[in-house]
Amino acid sequence: MANRSYIYLKNGNEARILTEGAYIVPYFWQLFWDKKDLRTPILLWKKFEILLPIEKFHKNALKNRSFLEKNVPQTLQLYDDFVRYILANVKDGDMLGFDILEVAYMDGLFTASRKLLKNNQAIQENQPQKLDFSLTATNLIALAMGFPDYYASDLLPKDNILDSVAYQDELKKMQRKEDRQVQDQEEQNYLLEEERVQLQEEEQVQEDDQVQDQEEEQVQEDNQVQVYADEQTQVQEKQQVQVQENHQMLDETRVDAKENKRGNGVIYLLLLVLVIRLIFYMSAKK
Repeated sequence: MANRSYIYLKNGNEARILTEGAYIVPYFWQLFWDKKDLRTPILLWKKFEILLPIEKFHKNALKNRSFLEKNVPQTLQLYDDFVRYILANVKDGDMLGFDILEVAYMDGLFTASRKLLKNNQAIQENQPQKLDFSLTATNLIALAMGFPDYYASDLLPKDNILDSVAYQDELKKMQRKEDRQVQDQEEQNYLLEEERVQLQEEEQVQEDDQVQDQEEEQVQEDNQVQVYADEQTQVQEKQQVQVQENHQMLDETRVDAKENKRGNGVIYLLLLVLVIRLIFYMSAKK
Protein backbone atom coordinates (compact mmCIF):
# COMPACT_ATOMS: atom_id res chain seq x y z
CA MET A 1 0.00 0.00 0.00
CA ALA A 2 1.34 3.45 -0.98
CA ASN A 3 2.32 6.10 1.53
CA ARG A 4 -0.31 8.81 1.08
CA SER A 5 -0.50 12.54 1.58
CA TYR A 6 -3.78 14.44 1.70
CA ILE A 7 -5.05 17.98 1.18
CA TYR A 8 -8.49 18.62 2.67
CA LEU A 9 -10.92 21.16 4.04
CA LYS A 10 -11.31 20.81 7.80
CA ASN A 11 -14.11 22.10 9.96
CA GLY A 12 -14.04 20.83 13.53
CA ASN A 13 -13.88 17.05 13.33
CA GLU A 14 -15.05 17.02 9.72
CA ALA A 15 -12.46 16.62 6.95
CA ARG A 16 -13.35 16.71 3.25
CA ILE A 17 -10.45 15.38 1.18
CA LEU A 18 -9.80 17.24 -2.06
CA THR A 19 -6.93 15.23 -3.58
CA GLU A 20 -4.27 12.76 -2.44
CA GLY A 21 -0.62 12.25 -3.28
CA ALA A 22 1.21 8.93 -3.53
CA TYR A 23 4.73 8.75 -2.03
CA ILE A 24 5.21 12.53 -2.45
CA VAL A 25 3.89 15.92 -1.36
CA PRO A 26 2.59 17.33 -4.70
CA TYR A 27 4.35 20.58 -5.48
CA PHE A 28 1.23 22.73 -6.05
CA TRP A 29 0.51 22.19 -2.34
CA GLN A 30 3.94 23.54 -1.42
CA LEU A 31 3.01 26.88 -2.97
CA PHE A 32 0.20 27.31 -0.40
CA TRP A 33 2.29 27.60 2.81
CA ASP A 34 5.32 29.45 4.18
CA LYS A 35 8.11 28.67 6.67
CA LYS A 36 6.01 29.56 9.71
CA ASP A 37 3.36 27.05 8.65
CA LEU A 38 6.02 24.33 8.46
CA ARG A 39 7.73 25.00 11.78
CA THR A 40 4.76 24.16 14.00
CA PRO A 41 4.26 20.54 12.85
CA ILE A 42 8.03 20.08 12.80
CA LEU A 43 8.16 20.86 16.52
CA LEU A 44 5.28 18.49 17.28
CA TRP A 45 6.99 15.49 15.54
CA LYS A 46 4.23 13.04 16.41
CA LYS A 47 1.83 14.72 14.01
CA PHE A 48 2.69 16.18 10.63
CA GLU A 49 -0.47 18.18 9.87
CA ILE A 50 -0.48 21.71 8.51
CA LEU A 51 -3.59 23.85 8.91
CA LEU A 52 -4.00 27.17 7.08
CA PRO A 53 -6.71 29.77 7.24
CA ILE A 54 -8.42 30.01 3.87
CA GLU A 55 -7.39 33.66 3.50
CA LYS A 56 -3.73 32.80 4.01
CA PHE A 57 -3.92 29.90 1.58
CA HIS A 58 -5.50 32.14 -1.07
CA LYS A 59 -2.91 34.86 -0.49
CA ASN A 60 0.02 32.44 -0.81
CA ALA A 61 -1.55 30.76 -3.85
CA LEU A 62 -1.77 34.12 -5.67
CA LYS A 63 1.69 35.22 -4.54
CA ASN A 64 3.52 32.04 -5.51
CA ARG A 65 1.70 31.73 -8.85
CA SER A 66 4.44 33.94 -10.28
CA PHE A 67 6.96 31.17 -9.53
CA LEU A 68 5.09 28.84 -11.89
CA GLU A 69 4.60 31.62 -14.42
CA LYS A 70 8.35 32.24 -14.60
CA ASN A 71 9.45 28.60 -14.66
CA VAL A 72 6.64 26.32 -15.87
CA PRO A 73 3.89 28.47 -17.42
CA GLN A 74 2.34 25.38 -19.02
CA THR A 75 1.09 24.35 -15.58
CA LEU A 76 -0.86 27.55 -14.87
CA GLN A 77 -4.21 26.45 -16.27
CA LEU A 78 -4.31 23.33 -14.09
CA TYR A 79 -3.00 25.31 -11.10
CA ASP A 80 -5.69 27.97 -11.45
CA ASP A 81 -8.42 25.35 -11.84
CA PHE A 82 -7.10 23.54 -8.74
CA VAL A 83 -7.22 26.75 -6.65
CA ARG A 84 -10.77 27.49 -7.86
CA TYR A 85 -11.77 23.89 -7.03
CA ILE A 86 -10.56 24.36 -3.44
CA LEU A 87 -12.25 27.74 -2.99
CA ALA A 88 -15.53 26.50 -4.51
CA ASN A 89 -15.89 23.93 -1.70
CA VAL A 90 -15.01 26.19 1.22
CA LYS A 91 -17.63 26.56 3.97
CA ASP A 92 -17.75 28.96 6.88
CA GLY A 93 -15.23 27.93 9.51
CA ASP A 94 -13.14 25.79 7.14
CA MET A 95 -9.37 25.61 7.21
CA LEU A 96 -7.16 24.06 4.55
CA GLY A 97 -5.33 21.04 5.93
CA PHE A 98 -2.37 18.95 4.78
CA ASP A 99 -1.61 15.53 6.21
CA ILE A 100 1.85 14.44 5.04
CA LEU A 101 2.87 12.19 7.93
CA GLU A 102 3.01 8.94 5.94
CA VAL A 103 5.23 10.49 3.27
CA ALA A 104 7.41 12.23 5.86
CA TYR A 105 8.07 8.90 7.58
CA MET A 106 9.61 7.57 4.36
CA ASP A 107 12.65 9.85 4.79
CA GLY A 108 12.25 10.40 8.51
CA LEU A 109 10.49 13.42 9.97
CA PHE A 110 13.63 15.50 10.41
CA THR A 111 14.86 14.93 6.84
CA ALA A 112 11.39 15.49 5.38
CA SER A 113 11.06 18.75 7.30
CA ARG A 114 14.39 20.02 6.00
CA LYS A 115 13.37 19.20 2.43
CA LEU A 116 10.08 21.10 2.75
CA LEU A 117 11.82 24.13 4.26
CA LYS A 118 14.45 24.04 1.52
CA ASN A 119 11.74 23.87 -1.16
CA ASN A 120 9.87 26.78 0.37
CA GLN A 121 13.02 28.91 0.40
CA ALA A 122 13.74 28.00 -3.25
CA ILE A 123 10.21 29.07 -4.22
CA GLN A 124 10.48 32.39 -2.38
CA GLU A 125 13.89 33.11 -3.94
CA ASN A 126 12.86 31.79 -7.38
CA GLN A 127 15.66 29.20 -7.51
CA PRO A 128 14.04 26.13 -9.09
CA GLN A 129 17.41 24.34 -9.33
CA LYS A 130 17.40 24.01 -5.52
CA LEU A 131 14.05 22.22 -5.36
CA ASP A 132 13.80 18.67 -4.12
CA PHE A 133 11.49 17.88 -7.06
CA SER A 134 11.64 18.40 -10.81
CA LEU A 135 9.48 20.97 -12.57
CA THR A 136 10.10 19.28 -15.92
CA ALA A 137 8.04 16.21 -15.03
CA THR A 138 5.05 15.80 -17.33
CA ASN A 139 2.61 13.94 -15.06
CA LEU A 140 1.10 16.99 -13.36
CA ILE A 141 -1.78 15.14 -11.75
CA ALA A 142 0.49 12.80 -9.82
CA LEU A 143 3.40 15.16 -9.14
CA ALA A 144 1.81 18.61 -8.87
CA MET A 145 -1.87 18.42 -7.91
CA GLY A 146 -2.64 14.96 -6.54
CA PHE A 147 -5.36 12.50 -7.47
CA PRO A 148 -8.96 13.74 -7.02
CA ASP A 149 -10.70 10.63 -8.40
CA TYR A 150 -12.10 9.18 -5.17
CA TYR A 151 -13.12 12.50 -3.64
CA ALA A 152 -14.10 15.17 -6.17
CA SER A 153 -17.32 13.45 -7.24
CA ASP A 154 -18.69 13.90 -3.69
CA LEU A 155 -17.97 17.65 -3.68
CA LEU A 156 -19.77 20.60 -5.25
CA PRO A 157 -20.20 20.52 -9.03
CA LYS A 158 -19.22 24.18 -9.41
CA ASP A 159 -15.60 24.47 -10.53
CA ASN A 160 -15.21 20.76 -9.87
CA ILE A 161 -11.72 19.70 -10.89
CA LEU A 162 -13.10 16.66 -12.68
CA ASP A 163 -14.73 19.00 -15.21
CA SER A 164 -11.58 21.06 -15.72
CA VAL A 165 -10.35 21.16 -19.31
CA ALA A 166 -6.76 21.20 -18.06
CA TYR A 167 -7.42 18.18 -15.85
CA GLN A 168 -9.03 16.27 -18.72
CA ASP A 169 -6.05 17.12 -20.94
CA GLU A 170 -3.69 15.77 -18.29
CA LEU A 171 -5.80 12.63 -18.00
CA LYS A 172 -5.50 12.09 -21.76
CA LYS A 173 -1.73 12.54 -21.54
CA MET A 174 -1.61 9.99 -18.75
CA GLN A 175 -3.75 7.58 -20.77
CA ARG A 176 -1.53 7.97 -23.83
CA LYS A 177 1.51 7.45 -21.65
CA GLU A 178 -0.08 4.36 -20.08
CA ASP A 179 -0.98 3.08 -23.56
CA ARG A 180 2.62 3.60 -24.66
CA GLN A 181 3.82 1.86 -21.53
CA VAL A 182 1.46 -1.05 -22.21
CA GLN A 183 2.65 -1.17 -25.82
CA ASP A 184 6.28 -0.96 -24.73
CA GLN A 185 5.65 -3.70 -22.19
CA GLU A 186 4.00 -5.87 -24.83
CA GLU A 187 6.93 -5.28 -27.19
CA GLN A 188 9.34 -6.03 -24.40
CA ASN A 189 7.43 -9.20 -23.53
CA TYR A 190 7.47 -10.19 -27.21
CA LEU A 191 11.23 -9.60 -27.42
CA LEU A 192 11.76 -11.50 -24.19
CA GLU A 193 9.67 -14.38 -25.51
CA GLU A 194 11.64 -14.40 -28.76
CA GLU A 195 14.86 -14.32 -26.79
CA ARG A 196 13.61 -17.15 -24.58
CA VAL A 197 12.61 -19.25 -27.60
CA GLN A 198 15.93 -18.54 -29.30
CA LEU A 199 17.81 -19.42 -26.15
CA GLN A 200 15.78 -22.61 -25.83
CA GLU A 201 16.53 -23.49 -29.45
CA GLU A 202 20.25 -22.80 -28.92
CA GLU A 203 20.20 -24.97 -25.81
CA GLN A 204 18.44 -27.70 -27.79
CA VAL A 205 21.04 -27.43 -30.56
CA GLN A 206 23.82 -27.63 -27.98
CA GLU A 207 22.14 -30.62 -26.38
CA ASP A 208 21.75 -32.32 -29.78
CA ASP A 209 25.40 -31.58 -30.56
CA GLN A 210 26.43 -33.05 -27.24
CA VAL A 211 24.35 -36.18 -27.92
CA GLN A 212 25.85 -36.45 -31.40
CA ASP A 213 29.35 -35.99 -30.01
CA GLN A 214 28.69 -38.66 -27.41
CA GLU A 215 27.35 -41.00 -30.08
CA GLU A 216 30.38 -40.36 -32.28
CA GLU A 217 32.68 -40.93 -29.32
CA GLN A 218 30.83 -44.16 -28.56
CA VAL A 219 31.13 -45.28 -32.18
CA GLN A 220 34.82 -44.41 -32.18
CA GLU A 221 35.29 -46.24 -28.91
CA ASP A 222 33.40 -49.26 -30.28
CA ASN A 223 35.55 -49.19 -33.40
CA GLN A 224 38.69 -49.06 -31.31
CA VAL A 225 37.46 -51.99 -29.24
CA GLN A 226 36.64 -53.90 -32.42
CA VAL A 227 40.05 -53.11 -33.94
CA TYR A 228 41.74 -54.24 -30.74
CA ALA A 229 39.66 -57.43 -30.71
CA ASP A 230 40.51 -58.08 -34.38
CA GLU A 231 44.19 -57.50 -33.67
CA GLN A 232 44.04 -59.86 -30.72
CA THR A 233 42.29 -62.45 -32.85
CA GLN A 234 44.95 -62.11 -35.54
CA VAL A 235 47.71 -62.42 -32.92
CA GLN A 236 46.07 -65.54 -31.52
CA GLU A 237 45.64 -67.01 -35.00
CA LYS A 238 49.30 -66.30 -35.80
CA GLN A 239 50.32 -67.86 -32.51
CA GLN A 240 48.24 -70.92 -33.29
CA VAL A 241 49.77 -71.16 -36.77
CA GLN A 242 53.22 -70.78 -35.28
CA VAL A 243 52.48 -73.51 -32.71
CA GLN A 244 51.23 -75.80 -35.47
CA GLU A 245 54.30 -75.10 -37.56
CA ASN A 246 56.52 -75.78 -34.55
CA HIS A 247 54.74 -79.07 -33.92
CA GLN A 248 55.11 -80.00 -37.56
CA MET A 249 58.81 -79.16 -37.55
CA LEU A 250 59.25 -81.19 -34.36
CA ASP A 251 57.49 -84.15 -35.93
CA GLU A 252 59.65 -83.90 -39.05
CA THR A 253 62.76 -83.67 -36.89
CA ARG A 254 61.71 -86.82 -35.04
CA VAL A 255 61.14 -88.67 -38.33
CA ASP A 256 64.49 -87.53 -39.66
CA ALA A 257 66.12 -88.64 -36.46
CA LYS A 258 64.53 -92.08 -36.71
CA GLU A 259 65.60 -92.43 -40.34
CA ASN A 260 69.10 -91.26 -39.49
CA LYS A 261 69.24 -93.72 -36.63
CA ARG A 262 68.13 -96.53 -38.91
CA GLY A 263 70.64 -95.54 -41.57
CA ASN A 264 73.42 -95.39 -39.03
CA GLY A 265 72.57 -98.97 -37.90
CA VAL A 266 72.92 -100.30 -41.44
CA ILE A 267 76.22 -98.58 -41.93
CA TYR A 268 77.35 -99.99 -38.64
CA LEU A 269 76.44 -103.52 -39.76
CA LEU A 270 78.21 -103.09 -43.07
CA LEU A 271 81.32 -101.85 -41.34
CA LEU A 272 81.11 -104.75 -38.93
CA VAL A 273 80.86 -107.21 -41.79
CA LEU A 274 83.84 -105.61 -43.52
CA VAL A 275 85.90 -105.76 -40.34
CA ILE A 276 85.02 -109.44 -39.83
CA ARG A 277 85.92 -110.28 -43.38
CA LEU A 278 89.17 -108.39 -43.05
CA ILE A 279 90.00 -110.28 -39.95
CA PHE A 280 89.13 -113.51 -41.60
CA TYR A 281 91.23 -112.68 -44.63
CA MET A 282 94.20 -111.82 -42.56
CA SER A 283 93.96 -115.03 -40.62
CA ALA A 284 93.78 -117.11 -43.76
CA LYS A 285 96.79 -115.39 -45.24
CA LYS A 286 98.96 -116.33 -42.29
